[in-house]
Parts: sequence; C-alpha cells; structure tokens
Amino acid sequence: MNLLNDFRFGLRLLLKDKYYTLAAMITLALCIGGNAAIFSMLNTLILRSLPFKESDRIVEIYNTYPLAGLPKASSNVPLFLDYGEHVDGFEHLALVGGFSGNVGDDTGNPARVSGISAGAGFFDVLNIVPHLGSFFEEEHMVRGQDAFVVLSYEYWRNRYGGDLEIVGESIEINDRMYEVRGVAPRSLAVLYPEMQVMVPFAWNPDQVSPMGRHANGARLFGRLSSDASIAQTKAQVDQRDRIFYDEFPAARDFIDRAGHESFVGGLQKERIRDVESILYMLQIGALFVLAIGCVNIANLLLIRSNARQSEFAIRSAIGGSPMSIGRQLLAESVLLSVCGSIFGALLGWGGIKLINAYAMDMLPPMQPLRLDTGTLLFALILAIATGLVVGLFPVVRVLSLNLVSALNHSTRGSTASRASRFVSSALVCGQVSLALVLLVGAGLLVHSFGKILSQDFGFDQEKVSTLRLSLPFQRYKEPETVHNFQNQLMDAIGGIADVDAVGIASNVPMTTGYPYNTFSILGYEMAEGEDQLAAHRTWVSPGYFKTLGIEILQGEGFGLSDVAGERRAVMIDKTLADRYYPGENPIGRKLGFVGPDTPEEEWPVVVGVTEVAQHTRIDGIQGAPFIYQNIYVGPFRNFSVFVRSDRSNQLLIPLIRERLKEIDPNLPFFLSGSLQDYVDDSLNNKRAVMLLLVIFAGIAVALSSIGIYGVMAYSVAQQSREIGTRAALGADRGTILRLFLKRGLFKATIGLSIGLVVAFFLSRFMSSMLYEVEPTEPIVYVVITCILFLVSMLASYLPALKAARIQPMEALRLEG
Repeated sequence: MNLLNDFRFGLRLLLKDKYYTLAAMITLALCIGGNAAIFSMLNTLILRSLPFKESDRIVEIYNTYPLAGLPKASSNVPLFLDYGEHVDGFEHLALVGGFSGNVGDDTGNPARVSGISAGAGFFDVLNIVPHLGSFFEEEHMVRGQDAFVVLSYEYWRNRYGGDLEIVGESIEINDRMYEVRGVAPRSLAVLYPEMQVMVPFAWNPDQVSPMGRHANGARLFGRLSSDASIAQTKAQVDQRDRIFYDEFPAARDFIDRAGHESFVGGLQKERIRDVESILYMLQIGALFVLAIGCVNIANLLLIRSNARQSEFAIRSAIGGSPMSIGRQLLAESVLLSVCGSIFGALLGWGGIKLINAYAMDMLPPMQPLRLDTGTLLFALILAIATGLVVGLFPVVRVLSLNLVSALNHSTRGSTASRASRFVSSALVCGQVSLALVLLVGAGLLVHSFGKILSQDFGFDQEKVSTLRLSLPFQRYKEPETVHNFQNQLMDAIGGIADVDAVGIASNVPMTTGYPYNTFSILGYEMAEGEDQLAAHRTWVSPGYFKTLGIEILQGEGFGLSDVAGERRAVMIDKTLADRYYPGENPIGRKLGFVGPDTPEEEWPVVVGVTEVAQHTRIDGIQGAPFIYQNIYVGPFRNFSVFVRSDRSNQLLIPLIRERLKEIDPNLPFFLSGSLQDYVDDSLNNKRAVMLLLVIFAGIAVALSSIGIYGVMAYSVAQQSREIGTRAALGADRGTILRLFLKRGLFKATIGLSIGLVVAFFLSRFMSSMLYEVEPTEPIVYVVITCILFLVSMLASYLPALKAARIQPMEALRLEG
C-alpha cells in the first residue's frame, strides 16, 4: 500500500514539474526506442530458436577452402550420398538448391516464380509436416520423375486463394506440367521468406561420381541423431574425407593447396555468422546511448533532489525516515522510466519499420521484423532497470545527508553538495567517453564508406539498364536455339533509338553468384608454399565490354569466329596479367579451368586483357584475378541483358518488353533496373550499419552536450554567492568566464582522454567492417576529438557566460 502511495505521489510530482518530466521522457524514449529496434534484430536472428522441433540438432555441412579464399563453398551430390551412407551422426540429410521458373496467369501474361529445389529428406531434417497434402518421396529425386511441386503457404493463399482442393492439380512452370503435392507450413518462411514454390532436388547418374565432391552447387542440411554431437559427427565426416583422398590421390594436390576441410555447424549459428558481430556491435552502440541517457537522467534527478533538500528535511523532521524518502525517489524514477518506455516502444516500432525498409539487405533471408512481445518485454525490463539504476543516485545522496541539520543550513549540507557535484562531474566525464567511442566507430564507417564511393569500379554504372531472362528448357533445349534467341534479342534491342550498345552476361556486377574457382596456366610452375591459383569468372558476349565501358588494354576481345572455329578463348583482367605475366604479353598464352591432364590443344587461349573491374560485391574476395569466358561456349539459359542508352530506365524497359514479345510472347523478364541501382543495393548493408551507428553517435553527442550544459548551469546556480564574492573583490567578467569555462573543459578533457583509450582498443573489433581504412586511422580520431571538444566548449561557454554576467549585490542578496 505504501508503495502504491509512493507511485501516486510520484505521478503528481511528475505532472507538476512538466518540463523536467518531458525532458527526461524524451531522453528515455530515444534511448529505449533505439535499443528496442536493434534488439528486435538480435532477438529474431540470435536469441530466438528456429520454429522447428529440436532445432538445435539441425546442422549445415559445407566445404571450406581457406587457402583459395573460399571460407564457405556449399556442397554436392557425392557428399550427400557418402555421408548419408557412412556417417552415423546424421539421422537425416537433404540437399537444397535454387529454383525459378516462368508461369502463366489467367490473363495469359507470363510471370515469374522463385523457390527452392529440395531433397525428400529436407522435411525430415526440419521435422515439419505439410499444411496440406504431402511432401516429396525418394523416387522423385530422379530426373524425369520430378514433375511435382509443393507450394509455399503465402503463395497458396495469395495465388490460389487458399483453395483446399489444390492438391493433385497441375501447374505449368517453364513449359512443363507439375503436379501439386501439397502446401508447406508457414514456419518454412523463416528460412525462405521469398519462396513461392518447391520442386524435387533431382540429379542425373553422372552427378554421383566421387570426383564431383568438390563441385559445389547445393546446400547440404542434416539432422543429428539423438545421441550424436556436432564434434563427433565432424570427426566422422573428416574420416570419410580422408578415405576419399586415399582412394583418389590425384585430388590430394588440389586439396593441400586449397586447404580443404569439411565443416559441420548448427544451422542457427551458420545463418547469422556474417552478421553476428555487426548485430552485437549495434546493440552495444544502442546500450552506450542508453548509458549516456541514464547519466543525463541521473544528473537531472541529482539536481532535483538538491533542490528538494528542504522538503526532505521537513519530511524527516515530522517523522519520515530516510528509507521512506529513498523509496519515494525510486518510485518516481521507475515511473518516469516506464512512461518513457511507452514512447520508446513507439519510436522502436518506427525504427523497426526503417530497418525493414533500408537495412534488410545486411541480414540473412528472413521475414520482416515486427514489434513482438519479446521486444516489448525487453523494453519494459530495460525501462525498469534504468529507473532503478538512475534512481539510486539521488537515493544515495539523500541517505548521506543529515536532513535535520540541512534544515538549519549546517555545514554538513554543503559537504554533501560538494560530493554530489563530484558525482555529477564524474558522470559527465563518462558521458563524453562513451560519446567519443560511438563517434569514432561511426567516423571509421563513414570514412570507409567514403573510400568505397570514391573508388573507380572499372565500369560505367550510369546510362546502363539491365534485366534478367530465363529460357525454359522445353522450348530451348538445343544450344543453337538459345544462341539464336540471344542474338535476335540483342539485334532487336540494338534497333531501338538511342541505344548505343547491348551485351549479355551470366551475372550482374556488384552481386553475388560469381564462381571462384581454381585454374591452371600452361607451363606455370608454382613456387614452394604458393597458394592455389584461383580466380573469379563469368561468361559474357562480345558486346559486354563496350556496353559497360570496360576498357580492353590488349588484344581484340571475343568474336563470334571463336565459337564458330571451336576455339576456347578467354579474356583476363590486368590483375591476373600483372601477377602471372609480369612484363610479358599474355595474348596467345594458354590458361583455364582445366585439369593437369588436359591436352595442350584443348587449353583455352588468352585473346584480351581488360582493365580491372569490381564485379563482385565490396565485402567479397578482394584483389582476386578475373577471367571472362565467351557465353556462346554453352547454352546459358539464365542470363542478364545490359543496354547502354541515353534514355532513362523507365522509358527504355517498356520498349524492351515490346521487342521481347515479338520474339517470344510467353517469356517474362525480371530484376529489371539500372546498373546504378545494383551498385547502390550492393552497398546497402554497409550503408545501413553506418547510418544506424551515426544516428546513435548523433544522439550521444546531443545528450553529452546537454549533460555538460546541465551540470555547468547547476554549478553556476549553486555557486552564485561565490561568484558574487569574487566579483565584489575585483574579479572581472573575463576571469569568471575563464574559470567556469576551464572547469567544463577540464571535465570534457578527462572524458575525451578516457574515450580515446577505450576507442583505440574497441575499434579493432571493427576491422572486418572497414574497407581500406585501419581501425586506428589517425584522421578519424583527431576529427572526432576536435568535434567533441568544440561541442563541450559550447556547452560549457553558455553557463560560464551566465556566471560572468551575475551582479555582485544581486547574488549576495539572493544568498542572504
């Protein structure tokens, strides 16, 4: 009952002192809202288990080649068969690959669906049951017997209106009829939020050869047996690898140079491996902001408790115990924090919306974040903890006072006041330190991002539009039909007014998906300890380089005569030429992705050298050589089209669609846009982290400056008698101004010094997030320190100026 009365009385006081309450609630709302938004990511990806039964037993198995620059390289059919037969640690295994196709709708217009191809064991691995119908069987994993499809829950609801009779119906995908076997449960969307359809992962007999266990083209998932651990299962996997190397010693050289090792890890952990450190860094940054906010609230409460010293003394004189007064102060601070958390939850909801809109590219595939119960509970617990922590400062202050003596203005009160001023000053120093650490982190990311933006990517992203096509196998079986279509399409697009050049390629620059493979150079002898020769590669048409503005430094590039004459031609970039042909002309030399036993006449020949172009994402393998292959060497049914034109993308795409309908009216294209959009999208993850940390740093600076101003202003108000005395004894305004300015800057200097030391050590954990910037970049530390020093000077100057303007007689009269 007493506690309830404390809360009622505290609420009346907060409503009465509305300016103090508003300032504290805004501070808490900003701090708690930011923490709630970041926690929603942390909770969804790390803290919350996957929605599958015994999800801790679900693992991913993949190849790693660290010496070849491939820390994660997926898996394949031979490994699936080998491990499934000989490794007892796996209860179930399943391969999963990508899938996409063209479907028609009721209007006859073609559309695009995306999804996955999954082995029959995939549903046992996840331990899920279908929402409707059934899943695939083992016999469906064979080419020719795989014309079955499972619909995702959302696609079934949106496309078919939740038709309960859909099982057994047929859907045409890529000119082939698929029988609907069932509808997947909603829980599968946690792993594959964009999935619309699922087809069997089928393979040909020639894919089961043991020599294909390094042909990485699929993901391998497993469910551990109930009595198996990851470590035990990993040991069994390693044993199977050693047996393979003993049976096929020819693979040993490649394995040793690439540093191959199989990896077995929990699926939950593997999903967030690339972003775990980023999420923790952002959460720590948000907690830093909260700590700074707590300091501000604590200082406000200290100042307020000093102003209420007479009230506490009267309450003590009429029988109130110090403990009851302390309980009252704690009730006020907790009530203030809980109210602030309500507004913080609203800001957190807005922050989650911003993350969903602008920061999802930096996260693994997942459903949009939401303000769930866990996040709300976190915000409430954080608010209560904040209230208790900041409320302790005025409680300790009150308990240290002799309240009866304070009523008579005894010297004990002034001593306690000096102690509270010391605590306030220490808190301000901590504020400045935390703000500097945050600002250094943000400054390093901003500097790194500036390096990226100033980089010459080696191709023109402006005035280039791109779109992607996927030719159905049923209508484009033969390579000639694929090549004829590609030539017709490029001729048709080239005939559009204002189109300067057209090219096609297997991949789009600044995206993932570029293969990174080992290659060989005819006659090249590797030095002792030299890493395996490895390069990125892509397949392009002869017009690709002109369309993207990639300069050809030597040679003439690809030609259709290369394909007609069955010459296997390749082009290399300057990185590869300088590394392996220093001071030589590489034109006419032979290299390629071939084995050591390949006859010399079958080796590809170098026909050109290009300038270096940044095809892969910035956060991918850097400095790796690049090899271009002629796209006409094979039937590439999935490819991207690039068009250089002065027309805007919005005007050009409809014209391209018209030309495409003239060639194949049943063929849709997708992922259309400007190449600049792809470049921007590839930087979204770094941009999102940078902006979030900059926002936190900005809030930290604002709160720190407010904190310094508040403490200095309170100090001026409390020392008005001292100021009046100094003025009466002859101190001029300049002396008083310098005195209080020096006091403020002294606190700031101590905080900056501590912050520099902390930032120097903590910034090392950001190395993986930086691009061509060292964690100890001097210019960042100097600029950030100067900014905070100037902010601190301004925050100290305003109260100091007020102190200098105090009139001696007025100050002495007020104190009297």
